[in-house]
Amino acid sequence: MSARMHLTPPIYAGLAALAVLTGASGCRSKADAPNQGPQEGSNGPDTHAVGSGSGAGSSASSSGGSGGAAAALVRDAFGGHVPAFPLLANNGSTVAVGVASPIGRSDVSTYRVAVFTGWTASTDAWSSGARDFPIVDPTMATMLLDGATDEAAPAPDRATLQARAAAVTKLLTDGGFSPFDGPAIALGPTETAIGPARLRITHDHDAALTVHLLDGSGTELASNTIPRHVMGHVADLECVSTPVARRAWLDAKRKRVLVEVAWNAGPEMCGAPDLEYGVWPIP
Repeated sequence: MSARMHLTPPIYAGLAALAVLTGASGCRSKADAPNQGPQEGSNGPDTHAVGSGSGAGSSASSSGGSGGAAAALVRDAFGGHVPAFPLLANNGSTVAVGVASPIGRSDVSTYRVAVFTGWTASTDAWSSGARDFPIVDPTMATMLLDGATDEAAPAPDRATLQARAAAVTKLLTDGGFSPFDGPAIALGPTETAIGPARLRITHDHDAALTVHLLDGSGTELASNTIPRHVMGHVADLECVSTPVARRAWLDAKRKRVLVEVAWNAGPEMCGAPDLEYGVWPIP
């Protein structure tokens, strides 16, 4: 079983205000683009992403080239200090993560903040599904792609980027979001202790992965199954991404565990779905 979790009214209000800012990308001349150099005091956004074809844990480039330009836009939008995702709200059931998603086979990424309860890919009674709030949207990413070969191409509008980042920052502040305890915990292939609980990983014959949450006595408290994803074909090869449970974060005070599921994308030129996340209460 799994505890029902909902966004609290203050967070809903913040989400509604934030959604107003996501309707237009805006653009301006390339000469007005922000400084895209390194920012001190920031490690840049979490760039775990999809589409690289390099298997589980693939990431968009966060330095150099067009990928570095996208990361620099995000740093600049947040004033040089990108939030230290993943973050957990005071209510203990709402999580925010940063997600960078490469555009095709390029080194340019979009960047968004996903806010969710339960599991990001689920919209059942136990989960809200992720609500995504773009910072660098696909139109802006296309501008970066065009700008790599055409100096006269328009650049993403800095004011729009900063307004989106400011709205995200307000949402996180109003919701009392803060980091989980300590660094991420690497998940083993079968079972891993996470504070007073354990996470067990199983696979079925069709390459689906199930994450089981157990208490200290081994009793199952919750589970979630992530199926494989068929991503089309590259030449004569079928691209099938299989899920891989990669990391978890613990918050002992708010009694929550966050699980991250990455993907093995298969053949080199194949893409993969977005990382999937799930948050559960623990004893």
